[in-house]
Amino acid sequence: MLLLCFLLVTTSGCNKREETKSEASTGSAQTNRITAPKAKFNSKSLGYTNWWLEWNKLWYLQPRWYGSEDECLEAAREVLKSDLYKSQVPLHLYHTHESLATFFKDSRPDYWTEPQVWPDIKACFERYFELNGDDVSWRHNYVMCAWRCRQWKALDEQIGKLTWVRHEYFGGREAFDQMKEKAHAMATKDQ
Repeated sequence: MLLLCFLLVTTSGCNKREETKSEASTGSAQTNRITAPKAKFNSKSLGYTNWWLEWNKLWYLQPRWYGSEDECLEAAREVLKSDLYKSQVPLHLYHTHESLATFFKDSRPDYWTEPQVWPDIKACFERYFELNGDDVSWRHNYVMCAWRCRQWKALDEQIGKLTWVRHEYFGGREAFDQMKEKAHAMATKDQ
């Protein structure tokens, strides 16, 4: 899949640029050739929007591969802002955070409570439900993210919006009930 992304980048004309004399003498052209495709590569440059292409771009930009945390989050936030994307595309930002949390699990075990995470999570799920209001299947993931991020008020609100509960996703009925009680107690306490 990464090869497909690379081929699309190199054949779409997104990375063509001329090397200036100053770049040739300083060696900065090599750096620009590597970073330029990352900055410009997106399905819109090919004239269409594509869920898998955007997803693979975000995967490519992750620190475990050829990018950085900042690059992949910036790209995911850009996708979220676009009106071109529907369906599950707004959830790319959520999936990116899931992947980064897994990648950083040893060095940053409290990743979910870092200040940049919750605003992204909230924004992507709110956008998703705005576009796909009748699809409640992702509400479980939003609830779990609010739990991980310790956003008690949001957690309490989102639990109330669950139309059905897949208890095993939360560790069983007892674990879910404890989560629900804690969310309500903490949300009430914060008021």
